[in-house]
Amino acid sequence: MASIAFDGQSFQIDGKRIWLASGTIHYLRTARSHWAERINQAKLAGLNCITVPVSWSRHEPRAGQFDFSGDNDLRHFVDLIGKAGMYAIIRIGPFIGSGYDMGGLPAWLLLQKDISLRTANTVFLE
Repeated sequence: MASIAFDGQSFQIDGKRIWLASGTIHYLRTARSHWAERINQAKLAGLNCITVPVSWSRHEPRAGQFDFSGDNDLRHFVDLIGKAGMYAIIRIGPFIGSGYDMGGLPAWLLLQKDISLRTANTVFLE
């Protein structure tokens, strides 16, 4: 595993200074068959990093039922980024953007008793 540090000016990965030039690819809005092509296009545009928003609602549509298959295969998407010689910044919630219902939170959360979203509320954190 790489050693990562920040010196106040840039990241250092295994002692080598690096500046990240990143763009966002919403893998959940792109068919899996196009992932490698989109990553390659980002690389050809001069980027060395992909920011990846991860929607909780997409991966756990019902409480306790997880889906990381097909177009939800986050691991495969991140592996493709690595194989392209690029870095990934994984943006996990609880809010990933206004373009997703509830910012990416699953709707079933609203059915939980005594929940307060996006807080240190015990029910929300569990």
